[in-house]
Amino acid sequence: MFGKRKDGELVRGLDPISKATPYFMPRRYDALNMMEESFPTEGLDAYIKQQSKEHGVTFTYMHVMLAAIVRLYALRPLMNRFVVNCKLYQRNDITISITVKKELSDTGEECLIKLHFKGTESIYEVKEIVDKALKENLKKQEGNGTEFGAKLLGAMPGFMFKFALGIVKLLDRWELLPKWLIEASPFHTGIYFTNLKSIKNDAVFHHIYDFGTCGMFVSMGKEKMAPVVVDNSRVEVVKMVNLGVTMDERVCDGFYFAKSLRIFKKIMQDPSVLNNPLDLPEPINPAERRKKAKAEKKAKKQAEKQAKKQEKIERKQAKKSK
Repeated sequence: MFGKRKDGELVRGLDPISKATPYFMPRRYDALNMMEESFPTEGLDAYIKQQSKEHGVTFTYMHVMLAAIVRLYALRPLMNRFVVNCKLYQRNDITISITVKKELSDTGEECLIKLHFKGTESIYEVKEIVDKALKENLKKQEGNGTEFGAKLLGAMPGFMFKFALGIVKLLDRWELLPKWLIEASPFHTGIYFTNLKSIKNDAVFHHIYDFGTCGMFVSMGKEKMAPVVVDNSRVEVVKMVNLGVTMDERVCDGFYFAKSLRIFKKIMQDPSVLNNPLDLPEPINPAERRKKAKAEKKAKKQAEKQAKKQEKIERKQAKKSK
């Protein structure tokens, strides 16, 4: 309570407009902004081919996309915020939820996976985390904690389901939701990502769930040939990929988001910038940042105390010498 959640920390010192906005739009669906973004795949394809040829590493569009999102959220931390009970919080880490079909058929079950990142990971580390999570979850017959919880709630009669969900929402609203339940919920995430390219579909504008803390939903569609105006003078047909982006506008202002989007597109056009880990100037996690500040403050006090003690000793010695 009191501004401390298991997955984030209350943002203090907001300007009046940013503080008031969630009260004008208390529901996430009140604050939805949707946009379609496209980018050419020339640089992306060249990068994937070069990595396979020179390093023997097989990247997919999803690997690069997720690594770019992790890097973007590390560089642009205001995007990694969420609103609960009309209050703005900074998330502790970079969390991405994805939905994967265990089997590409009409009856194939879906697998819900949550991925956690620090923000310093290289694309190789992101690939390792993603592939490991997919391998572990897709081979499980009984499903993970998220699927087990969904089945348990789904087995309840309607009135019990509604009551249980109401309790969960109440606990979430008052910062009392336990960590294990937050981890089990795919809706308590920084961004929800869906790879519609894998089912040969184009990008869609997906809603953001009002339950949970998801601040953005991104869908990636299949690549396709499209006419593009080059140098304001000629038209070329190039391979493009569409993204459907739905975001909670209460998280950050339009200028911040627009600049972040330009950075993201730049990364996607030259993913080689993801090869090396990111050297962050300070921890993303507010708790770690607070712990670091506390340690620095303690060290400063000890240094001052030691300096005063030394000064006192020197004064005594000076008096004795006289």
